[in-house]
Formats: sequence, C-alpha cells, structure tokens
Amino acid sequence: MQNYTELSQKAYDLAIAPGMSSRQAAEWLMNAASFQTLPEKLLKFYPGTPDDLQRLLRDELYRSHPDANERDSIRKNVRNWFTVAKGIDDRTISRPYALEICFILRLTLERADQLMKAVAGMGIHYRSPIEFVAAYALDNGLTYSQYVELLGQLSTEGLLELSDGAVSESFTPVVAAAVRMLHSVPELKRYLRENRGDFSAAHNTAHAFLTDMLDVLQNEGTDATVGELIERNLYRRFVARHSQLSALEKSIRNGWPDESQISRMRTREIPVGRKTLILLYLASGGGLSVKAPQTDAACDGDTAYDDFDYDDYGDVDISAGDADFDAMRIQLDAMLTDCGYAPLNPRQPFDWMVLFGIATGDLFDLDERFETLLGELFGNAPQARPSRQL
Repeated sequence: MQNYTELSQKAYDLAIAPGMSSRQAAEWLMNAASFQTLPEKLLKFYPGTPDDLQRLLRDELYRSHPDANERDSIRKNVRNWFTVAKGIDDRTISRPYALEICFILRLTLERADQLMKAVAGMGIHYRSPIEFVAAYALDNGLTYSQYVELLGQLSTEGLLELSDGAVSESFTPVVAAAVRMLHSVPELKRYLRENRGDFSAAHNTAHAFLTDMLDVLQNEGTDATVGELIERNLYRRFVARHSQLSALEKSIRNGWPDESQISRMRTREIPVGRKTLILLYLASGGGLSVKAPQTDAACDGDTAYDDFDYDDYGDVDISAGDADFDAMRIQLDAMLTDCGYAPLNPRQPFDWMVLFGIATGDLFDLDERFETLLGELFGNAPQARPSRQL
C-alpha cells in the first residue's frame, strides 16, 4: 500500500468502496472530489509554507539567471506555479525549470525523480545526455551552477551529442543504475564517450510495453487494424470530441490516444503516453510478458535482458478474469514506474477512474464498469459495443 496523505487516502478508499455505483462515482468526481494542485505537489518536497517555498524558488532562480530580461518571466512563472487553480489543476512545469528546482531543494536523486514525475509529467530521462548529467550532478551533490558549468565543458568536448548511428536497445533502468556508479568527472566523461549509443530521445521500456500490449490485442484471433482495436478496446467513442467539454471532461480526455497517435508511438515518432499505457493495459487484460532489463544485473554494467513478468512484484497472479484488485494495482504501478511515469494517483481524475474500475478485481467486470462511468461523465449511455475477446 502506498503512503497516502489524508486526502489521497480518502479518495482511494472511495474509489475501491464496495457498492459504489458508476452514477455515484460520476457524481463524486463532478461535485465532491478534491483534486491535487500544482502547489500541493511542490510542497511535498519542501517542509515550509507555500510563501516560503515561492520566495526561495524565485530568489534562487534570479540568482542563477541574472539577466534582467529573464527576471520578469521568472517572477510570472513562479507566481503562476503557486496560484491555486479552481477545479482541476493539470498544470506542469517545464523540464528545465523542474530540474533546477531539484537542485534548489537539494533533493536526492530518488526524490528528484519523484518531483519530475509529479510536476513535469515524467521522471528523469536517463537516456537524455543532459538529464543523465543532471542525475550525476544531483547524486554527487553538485550545485546548479556547477551542473551548468559541467554541461558547458561536456558540450565543448562533444559528449552531449546523440549517436548518429544505430541506437542500442538499452532500457532506462540499466542506464539509471549506471549513473550511480559514477563518482568523478573523468568517470562521467568516459561513460558518455563509451556508451554514446545508449542515449536517445526514445523511451525503450515504454515502447516495449506498447508493442507487447498491441501484439496481445492483435493476436486475439482477428486481423483488426489499429483503428479497429481502438474502437473496440480503448473506449474512444465515449470521449469523442464535442463542443462543450467541462474541465473534468477535458482533463480525462487529454492524452487519450487516437489511431494516428498510437501508430506514431509504435514507430517512435512521438513518446508513448502515460494514459496510452494504462488504457492498453486495461484492454490487453494485463497479460504482459515483455523484454525488459534485469536491473539487478545492471549495476555490473550488463545490458542483458530477460522475459519480465510482473508476477515478480509481490508474487501476484493477474491472469485475465482471475485477478484481484491489489494484483492489478501493483502491476499497473510497476509498469508506470518502469516507464518513468508516476504511479496511480487517487487525486487525479483519470487515475481515480482507473482505481474505481479495477476495484472489481476482475478484468471482465472492469470493462463494463469503466464504460458505464465514462458514459455517465460524458453523457453517452453505453450502447451495444463491438465484441471484445479477452
């Protein structure tokens, strides 16, 4: 069980409460839910008050960006971060600013990764040379100014460039483990020089999950196209665009994949989205077996891979139709974490819906429950749907 705050625990308990109907769930989401705000997310990493944190971030950002032309932008950005949004707060902080906040707060590498997931949408991208160096700097206690100076030195030596040849299939956990083994700038330079092929804008772990789950769906004895799979399995028809979307509907719909987006994710043209991974997990029945790194071997510098089965997480069995809630939640959270995303958050609308859906403990009942809730929220009563074979 995760260590939830009081508000998060209340939301979690309601999501999994026995007997809650889809109608009641929709009413709670629309009228009673207390969703997490950006200031709340930031304050999880600072022991003081919102005013103290706002002042600290503004002053430190001024110090590291002395150009007078930047001051007005910094002041506005910091003020906006701490403005409490009404209703649903889906705001994020740009990755450069979020990384700098990690240095300002002197976070450990683990906490920095958590902050990035919370406010920037995804944890540290270890296969980006710039963020790999940031991870090295955080893990070795460098200040932000020292990190920037190091980046300049590495850039001059051509060590921040992505490979112009074939990129290796190294998975992020392997590269993430490697950074903790580096304790000097010469070691860092040597690693960047010798492992240039490990660095890429692509996210191999998320892509492996995506392709595996699509294969599961396409191997159900049909010759369905990606578009047909989405129509049949990803509830797209319930969140179809219409002119008057509420803030809640917009939040839920944002990032919901269509055929074009999934096709582009599959060919690595765009990153694999968090919501896409969750929806494909639900659609594929959780029957996953993908090529993923053996992270315990990664510390030895290996890039060996093995069939990865989520039964390793807590000895759970989540065979389709015979799963329990804890097993599905553990598996989903593990998949998201491996892909650099935050685990399910009961104070985010879509995540709460997922918890409500899997609370049935059965992947077949989940389907109907999720559809009914979407119908209640988007005003589309579930119609007879295309047959779905799991």
